[in-house]
Amino acid sequence: MRSTRGQFIVEGMIAMGIIVSSVLGIFSLAISALRTSSVVTDQFIAANLAAEGLEVTKNILDSNVVREDSWNENFSDNDCIEVFYESMHSESDLRHLLTCDGPSENDIDLTFGEARFLRINGEGLYDYNEAGETTATIFKRWIQIRPLSDLKIRAIATVAWYDPRHPAEIRSSKIATDFIGWRAEQ
Repeated sequence: MRSTRGQFIVEGMIAMGIIVSSVLGIFSLAISALRTSSVVTDQFIAANLAAEGLEVTKNILDSNVVREDSWNENFSDNDCIEVFYESMHSESDLRHLLTCDGPSENDIDLTFGEARFLRINGEGLYDYNEAGETTATIFKRWIQIRPLSDLKIRAIATVAWYDPRHPAEIRSSKIATDFIGWRAEQ
């Protein structure tokens, strides 16, 4: 009789161990999935902010042509600028950065230090305005302009951020495109 009771206790302990290890395995898998989801979300937002930066750059170039300015007005050699949708009107709307990231990995650190954090305004749009009801983000964006010829420039949009899970590491997303001043008078 006593051996049967002892056997039930041992079986119960083994069953509890199996259940606990299964539950812990599921929890660790769920935590890993949440971390991965957060990283992917940050990368997705950064890629879209970089694409938006190139779109705003194109709008600035188009506005130059409409105003009958030089098609690449306000863009100089290896210039780094911060852009958002209100920055299409004049030179004073563009914030030029002193340092521009180059071929070295350390260069992104310099530009990141000078760039401002993007904010989300009350309408859910990203800008740099700190007035009103805005929410700070972890993202910084700049556009590097590299003239390739009189009628061609390369715009490289960079979005960089500190990953809250790895604060010593700057992550970044870059998108580049070439713009041709085909509407410019030759």
